[in-house]
Amino acid sequence: MPQLLIAQSGLEGRIGELIADLVRLMNVVIIGFIAWAGLLIAKGESSGLTRLVYGVIGLVVVNAAQMIIDYFM
Repeated sequence: MPQLLIAQSGLEGRIGELIADLVRLMNVVIIGFIAWAGLLIAKGESSGLTRLVYGVIGLVVVNAAQMIIDYFM
């Protein structure tokens, strides 16, 4: 029985690492999206502002989800 608990905690740790890696990847993608939206705004396109807002909201949601996961793990 103790071996089962060790295996579960190891699996839980691996899942936590995987989630943290995915959040880092999503942050990089979202920052790229925000930079692209900034370039669209600088070019004068009105769709850039909407994309900028979506990017910021996405960044907040992804990082808030990570905070919630960290709280429970």
